[in-house]
Amino acid sequence: MKALRFLPWFLAILFTFTACRTVEPEAADNRMKGYVVPSGPGVIWGRVLLAAGGMNDKRFVTDADGGLANVFVRVSRGLENRSFDAPATPVVIEGGEEGFNPPVAGALTGQRVVWKSTDPRGRNVRSRPNVGGNRPFESLLLPNVTVETVYRSPELFLRHETDGSPSIAAHLCVVEHPFFAVTDEHGMFALPAGLPPGSYSVTARHLDAGEAAAELSLGVDAVARVEFELGAADAGFANRVKSVNVIAKNQPRVASQPTVKLIEARPVHTLKLKPQPAPVQVARPAPTAKPRVQNVRLALPEARTRVFQVNSERLLKGLRASYSGDAETASLQALLGQAIGKSKSPEPLADPFPGVVLNADAGVLQVRAPKEELERIAAVVELLDRAPAQVAIDARILEVDVRDFDRYIDSHPVYSQTLNNENFAGVLPEAEYRAMLQRLAEMKGARLIHAPGVATLSGSTVEIRFDPTTKLDIGPTVSPDKGSVEMEILFATFADEKDKTPEQSLKTTARAMSRQTVMLGGLAKGDGKSAKRSSRDKTVLLLLITPTTLDDSGNP
Repeated sequence: MKALRFLPWFLAILFTFTACRTVEPEAADNRMKGYVVPSGPGVIWGRVLLAAGGMNDKRFVTDADGGLANVFVRVSRGLENRSFDAPATPVVIEGGEEGFNPPVAGALTGQRVVWKSTDPRGRNVRSRPNVGGNRPFESLLLPNVTVETVYRSPELFLRHETDGSPSIAAHLCVVEHPFFAVTDEHGMFALPAGLPPGSYSVTARHLDAGEAAAELSLGVDAVARVEFELGAADAGFANRVKSVNVIAKNQPRVASQPTVKLIEARPVHTLKLKPQPAPVQVARPAPTAKPRVQNVRLALPEARTRVFQVNSERLLKGLRASYSGDAETASLQALLGQAIGKSKSPEPLADPFPGVVLNADAGVLQVRAPKEELERIAAVVELLDRAPAQVAIDARILEVDVRDFDRYIDSHPVYSQTLNNENFAGVLPEAEYRAMLQRLAEMKGARLIHAPGVATLSGSTVEIRFDPTTKLDIGPTVSPDKGSVEMEILFATFADEKDKTPEQSLKTTARAMSRQTVMLGGLAKGDGKSAKRSSRDKTVLLLLITPTTLDDSGNP
């Protein structure tokens, strides 16, 4: 009997626990009911929920009852034979100290994407597209300066990141039609109205949770409500479509018609009008024709602003080198105008680009110009501001007997060029160079001096010391494809390390492919003011130079 006394309390607790378990589905359903659907036929709307168990995962942004934000929802099938023009309104993405807003956005192919920044320090944003037709984008974002880009090919979740915080990124989904949306903070979405009747696939995709696709058919004046459930596959959750409801759009209610009371018709009296005299026509002179002046409005191309992060010294050096006039007195606008071919004359009469500003200390170039010219400017800046190629130089001196050297020369016709009558030059492939080096090094009395390898930049000169009295100056210039290297070579020996005038020297120019070896042979070993070898010399020097081009990371 005592146990029965607690039965009402036990039933009350059980009822409360059961009611609490049904709160979340009810809240989710109320969220769907309270969402304002865009007006018009052909609307697909709904919600994306995160599967149970993923609420504590930092990769997902959800509300209290599981609505998943930042999901890109689009019509993925059914619009293949239709084309849509890009809207004039751009997509705006703003970068701040905490990240990008919005973190996920959608755009049509060809639609302008405008980038802004509220970070006072500025930030460099870049993209690396994986689809052909989309050009890589990289620009410095500064406060109060907008930067634009356009992508021409569809690509989902195109990543845009910054140098300072690679983990913070904005993802842009580029599609070929306007029927897409990104879920809000409650997981709600609504595609634009106006989707024509037909069969469609609607896909919801999240960067980390994957995607799910729903199949549906829309009739005339119908709307569809779709609910997705996504979850991370690495956590064991399967994505699914929870529900699809296609309903006819609600028709407006017709108010009840008021009762119409019929009134008996009365006879209508006919009025008789007296005839009036015809008006007198007065002849007026014809107006004199005046020439019509039309207002002509020039259609000027729309100017856009872009900011480049540059090496100021390198850029100015390249612009001045390509200028046909007095580059030292020419303005930056004139230098840039001639570089892209807009200004053929070096005369500084009218600068073609008044909207060019260069902050040399910060390395920031801001250009305002029409889109077509802006693309040409970007190509010029990319070419001239490119870091010089790196090249490694390996240099050796081999001292051999004159008679051994002459016999080797006679048996190898590779030496086609004669320097100073008796000095030979040749370019050896890597395999032949190694075979020659091994053969000559084995000769009696041969001595090999190997200088430490050095790395330098294309266009600069490096000095290599074999010993205090023997030096080699090399100025390499790497070809644009990094396949070959042209070298200005100056070899000199001194009687004493304190002497400034060389005892003998040799200056020449040679070109070789990367990893090939340039050999300068027949250099005299002994007294003399030049590199010319005489019959009294007993030994000669072979100068062996091997250039190897390097990538941006310093690797061959």
